[in-house]
Amino acid sequence: MEGTFGAVVTDTKLVTVGDKATPAIQLELQVNSDEGTKKMYHNLWLTDGAWEYTNNTLTEVFGWDAIDIEKFSANGRECQVVVEPSEYDGKVRDKIKFINKSGGMSGVKPLTGNKLEEVKRRFNMQNPPVPPSGENEPGGLW
Repeated sequence: MEGTFGAVVTDTKLVTVGDKATPAIQLELQVNSDEGTKKMYHNLWLTDGAWEYTNNTLTEVFGWDAIDIEKFSANGRECQVVVEPSEYDGKVRDKIKFINKSGGMSGVKPLTGNKLEEVKRRFNMQNPPVPPSGENEPGGLW
């Protein structure tokens, strides 16, 4: 099973994982593919290094209000998951790599305003770069 699939969260738990007791929100998901439905799990890590990804997923995909993590639940929420094969201890298994909003990727917004103007300035080809002398050969880059 590899690709992007619709899913529904069926359980949400605050957990610790492994010998280091790394805190996480564990999501149990019912993933729907052409092969049928499959129960899968995904941990959203509650660490400094993972906080930006976790916070974006919680707020943009699941509508978390950022007030009380202990009361957070995504149960019944629809989303899209990106599933890829992953090898661990010599065994290949399906693993959820990303969770996105249902119907599209999380965090994708129209490019507007100052950002749009900056991109237009940087990539506007009305004033293309001048080729270095002697490099304007037929079939060349310039």
